[in-house]
Amino acid sequence: MAGGVSRRRLKLAASLLAGLAAAAIVFVLAVRPAIRRAERAAELDRAALAFLAGNGPDQDTNQAIQLFTAAAASGSADAATHLGWIYGNGDGVPTDPVAALKWLKQGAAGHNPDAEDGLGEIYQNGDGVPKNAALALTWFHRAARDGSLIALLHIGDIYDNGDADAGSPDYTLALRWYAQAAKRGIAAAQADIGTIYYDGDGVDPDDRQAMAWYRKAASQGNATAEDDIGDMYRDGEGVDQDRAEADTWYRKAAASGDEYAQDRLGDAYYTGQGVARDFAQAMDWYRMSADQGRAYAQDMVGDLYRFGAGTARDYVQAADWYRKAADQGEADAEESLGELYFGGTGVAQNGKLAMKWYRMAADQGSVAAELGVGVLYYDGLGTARDYGQARIWYGKAAEQGSASADDDIGDLYHAGLGVARDDAEALDWYRDAADQGELHAEDWLGSYYDDGQVVPKDHAQALYWYRKAAAQGNAHAETALGSFYSNGVGVTQDYAQAMEWLQQAARQDYATADTDIGILYLNGYGVARNDDEALKWFRKAAALGDRMAVGFVGIMYRDGDGVAKDYATALSWFHRAADHGDPTAQDLIGEAYFRGQGVTRDYSQAIGWFRKAADQGHAIAMIQIGDLYVAGKGVPRDLGQAQLWFARAGALGSPYAGRDLGNLSWNLILAGSFQQALDAADLAVRFTAPDQIWILSNRADALMMLGHTDEARAIYLKYAGQQDVGNGKIGWDAGVRSDFGALRKLGHATPLMGEIEAAFAKQSAAHIRDDNK
Repeated sequence: MAGGVSRRRLKLAASLLAGLAAAAIVFVLAVRPAIRRAERAAELDRAALAFLAGNGPDQDTNQAIQLFTAAAASGSADAATHLGWIYGNGDGVPTDPVAALKWLKQGAAGHNPDAEDGLGEIYQNGDGVPKNAALALTWFHRAARDGSLIALLHIGDIYDNGDADAGSPDYTLALRWYAQAAKRGIAAAQADIGTIYYDGDGVDPDDRQAMAWYRKAASQGNATAEDDIGDMYRDGEGVDQDRAEADTWYRKAAASGDEYAQDRLGDAYYTGQGVARDFAQAMDWYRMSADQGRAYAQDMVGDLYRFGAGTARDYVQAADWYRKAADQGEADAEESLGELYFGGTGVAQNGKLAMKWYRMAADQGSVAAELGVGVLYYDGLGTARDYGQARIWYGKAAEQGSASADDDIGDLYHAGLGVARDDAEALDWYRDAADQGELHAEDWLGSYYDDGQVVPKDHAQALYWYRKAAAQGNAHAETALGSFYSNGVGVTQDYAQAMEWLQQAARQDYATADTDIGILYLNGYGVARNDDEALKWFRKAAALGDRMAVGFVGIMYRDGDGVAKDYATALSWFHRAADHGDPTAQDLIGEAYFRGQGVTRDYSQAIGWFRKAADQGHAIAMIQIGDLYVAGKGVPRDLGQAQLWFARAGALGSPYAGRDLGNLSWNLILAGSFQQALDAADLAVRFTAPDQIWILSNRADALMMLGHTDEARAIYLKYAGQQDVGNGKIGWDAGVRSDFGALRKLGHATPLMGEIEAAFAKQSAAHIRDDNK
């Protein structure tokens, strides 16, 4: 059961309406015993009541008003009071607070307690006059003095709501006046005493006392009390928890038209709490409440239409119901209208209206609306794009614990939008979001630990976060897990597991997963090699926009895998990806021009395409450019430029850069560029594995030609007699002798050459003697 001030106000409003209805019935169906100033006034009063209470053609409000007016003119306080109620409630005539005030004052002048009570309500609520609690209390006291029982309740309400002079609730006085009304059988007062004991307002909380008073009120058919008893059985407060009994009481209250009980029954069927979940039943109960103007129920009806639960999905109806609720200030409905206008669902897309409704809901503290305002600023929809404002609104939502807002702030810091780029800060926000189960943030944490750029690379942590995101269906995380199992990163290599994860992502049409499945089939990893199946997956991924897949389709046409070899078709696929800036496709087009496959061989075109790819950091294209500079094809031969391109590729981790720099260093030695050769050899050593010893012979040659004899001698002798130098060809000694022979032919003989050759021969002879022994 709801508690607090808002709960009390809702109950008081319901009690007030019940009291008014009871008073109206008394006036309409019975003639109050009062002193008539004249027989004529009494006759007119009776005739007016007949017209007011009649059914069908016998009911005539205008005729009743004429007769009441005549009776009031003859001094009937009752008639004046009836006129006050008619104009105050708008019964058959437009509501007219001024006329209501006038006639009620006339009735009160005749000490009519209902008129006095009505004046108290007017001043309490500010109907056509400024609110005045003191004046309201004065009129309620007069009404109570003149016999109005409902006025006793209203005096209690004044003290309960804190509308008296002190400006704060006085529950002791409220309880005293409620008790007077309750003793005289006023059910609403009995219900209010129950609420005081339930909330512990001015008394110790006492659920059993609360239940006792609620039962007294309910025995008279008070719907609010029936509703409260239902709450107590639902929550097990003062009684054993019993959902079935709660449902029984809610139904009693709902049958009396109590919209709160109708809401609770709607909630029960909506959530399946205590009853079988039934959205159609939920819709029926919510509609009963909504048709009485209850904003919460109108919002829920909107939800049911929006999601097609218990009724056919109807976004237009959803928008209409949301608007009814939003016009009453229902924050959830305002936020939902913002969503509909943002997405153009059931209404024409309108960023300005989305912003309007989001802001209204956000001003009431709606977290989802604060997030929505941030998104509108981020996207520049309905307002100028402003990442700084997006950060502010995301921050508001994050302060209320929104994991999505934490995630969005992480995105801003990761991209440097509206804030200075700061991946460490982004990581903190992602972690906050991930700790609350936000799947996108979990995936980001997996990526950070996988990349090792912001935090140390940690495959175990990467796997942990990827698994959490994948468990919620995040396709990127599922694909990442497929890659881990496929490559045996952090786990035992398992192609079956890899395929399982990739298939899960592929079912969401995640293109990267489709491409990876194609690669497994193309290479026969964990499955029988199947070019047709590979091509099918590559085509699917390509249709979803994956540029790598587009390139693979082209490669299969180029190589004739699964299709007839067709260079022209291959080139068309390469261009599809290259036109979208894919560097691999640009490299492949360059290779097509280099080899003359599907086009006339053109080294200038080749290097142009290689440069496009290289400008995007494509290491293989850089190697290709370096090779063209070495060969002087498409560009003038320039070994210095070749060295620069090989070095760039090496810095990106290319496994070919060290080999090509090693070969380049030998070409530079032959060209007499000994210092440049030494530089190239040093770079080659840096970018190759330690077992590539053959490169060191080039380094020693360059040092020797530069006069660094001791350093060169140390290298030559260190590896003397070694057969495996990493080139798969000849051993160290034979390679060095070959180098010396080439240098002598070019006129670059040095004394160190003979010394080294003699040392090799001496060592070889020693080995022979040892073998003979």
